[in-house]
Amino acid sequence: MTSTELRPEFVVPSVFDRSVVERVAPAVAAAAIRDGVIRKA
Repeated sequence: MTSTELRPEFVVPSVFDRSVVERVAPAVAAAAIRDGVIRKA
């Protein structure tokens, strides 16, 4: 997903957009580690 794809008509990406998983999953994992909810093995 590029910044050009984000616009008022396109706020929520398609559930079929694989780039969402590629971008969101690492951010969620990093936040969980940072917050102490989980730790790396």
